[in-house]
Amino acid sequence: MADLFELAPAGIALLDDDGRFVDANGALCDLLGYRLDELIGRLDVEFLDPTDSGGGLVGGLTRSSGELLVPHRVLARSDGASVPCQVHAAASVRDDGGRSWLVTFHDITEQLARAMTLRYQATHDELTGLLNRRGFQDRLAELLPPDKPGSVAVLFCDLHNFKRVNDALGHEAGDELLSAVAERLLAGLPSRCEVARFYGDEFVILLRDLEGNHELDSFVNSIAELFRMTVPLRRRQVQVSASIGVKVVEDSGTDVVALLRSAESAMLDARVRGQARSGIDHDQLTLEQHLREAISRGELDLHYQPVIDNDDNVVIAEALLRWHHPDLGPLTPDVVLAVASRGGMLADLDTCVLRIALRESRSWKRRDGVPVKVAVNLSGLRPEQPGFADVVRSVIRETGAEPSDLVLEMVETVFAQLEPEQRQEMNDLVADGVQFAVDDFGTGYSSLSVLKELPTQIIKLDRMFVCGVGTDPDDLGIARAMTELARTLGRMCIAEGVETSTQHQLLRAVSVDAYQGYYFSRPIPPEEFRAYLAGG
Repeated sequence: MADLFELAPAGIALLDDDGRFVDANGALCDLLGYRLDELIGRLDVEFLDPTDSGGGLVGGLTRSSGELLVPHRVLARSDGASVPCQVHAAASVRDDGGRSWLVTFHDITEQLARAMTLRYQATHDELTGLLNRRGFQDRLAELLPPDKPGSVAVLFCDLHNFKRVNDALGHEAGDELLSAVAERLLAGLPSRCEVARFYGDEFVILLRDLEGNHELDSFVNSIAELFRMTVPLRRRQVQVSASIGVKVVEDSGTDVVALLRSAESAMLDARVRGQARSGIDHDQLTLEQHLREAISRGELDLHYQPVIDNDDNVVIAEALLRWHHPDLGPLTPDVVLAVASRGGMLADLDTCVLRIALRESRSWKRRDGVPVKVAVNLSGLRPEQPGFADVVRSVIRETGAEPSDLVLEMVETVFAQLEPEQRQEMNDLVADGVQFAVDDFGTGYSSLSVLKELPTQIIKLDRMFVCGVGTDPDDLGIARAMTELARTLGRMCIAEGVETSTQHQLLRAVSVDAYQGYYFSRPIPPEEFRAYLAGG
């Protein structure tokens, strides 16, 4: 038994009825950092960490029951370090008939560290290190109901145009943007705030100890300024801003889920109205219903921006979405797309736009009688979805248009992720006469081998490379290289975002095939576009 006592890997001690050490094994001496002679005769409470308030190891319950298991006691090493232990004490009988206590100590430092790691992973966002939805809800639940009504507020924040950045520059760039925003929030928020990232580009801020609406207004304005930042991504300076919805806890009966839902609705209101706070009564569900009805009745509006070739002819017109809400007035495309995305209507929205664009384009003719193609940018209706080609063909037949009238635009990252059978569906549409365009070319991450195999006929040079033409030799060099690449692959190259005569002339000099931008025309309603065609 003496050998077993000494060889045991767990710390073991023998204490008398007063809690004094009578004996201890080597494992316990190593655990506490003391020699055996430094332990013998001393009380157990002398080796407890100041943070441990549980009393002596063999006091209280053990005296009446004869046994006690405590899952977490904190001991103090000789160097002052604390050691969390599981302690098991049991009464024992000495040779003289008196009582002593056999106590075992199991170091649970690693076990607690693993538990803390798992807890952290369950309550924090892996990308940004911020609280996630679960962690934020747990923290918010601790503060409800607040000691003082109106002293706690939740701010639901949603970045503008994040989906476009993510699609155009790739998910890695999107992650970099979210990390940059998180760092700025952590550095700029006061200590009485806690911030979380929910899903995608949604950030939620908890504000404690709020003193009245005046302070809240000032705080919301400061948060809006925190979100206004410029992040360098893939040679582009990305401007960041956010819509913010606010919900103050006034009712002691408010639960966490209802509070977050109200804050999210307020954010959507703010996004629709284009301001930090809003008092309108249209929440997300109402907007979804209105948009669903507008899609079913074909009540969306399209504007068209012409694409001009080197003979100064309009060859394509890109359809750009507009929605005039009956109560809120004109809503920008990013608002409409946000509502459609949250309501699962992106594919239906694309189909509706496709139908309107093809129907309106049937009457387009240049002065020389040549028809003009219409380009539709797809966000939800995509080749990876079952029945993609059937939907496109069905809309073409329904509108009486020709397949050769249609150009379907998708960002480079979408094309790069397609499976062989999905590319074959695209090839079948190309055989019918439909054309495909790679939008924002040069900002994604597809390889040249992938680009070579894509059934695309048009490459659209992203505006990030066009805006510096005339001032940055690198941008002109990139434009020349991409034009040569397009020509080598047998694709038409269109430069987007052409705004000056200098840009136009330099791009023409490097043999770009066609141009789109405010230098030629802003996006215009259908009747103005017909007049534009008639005017040459």
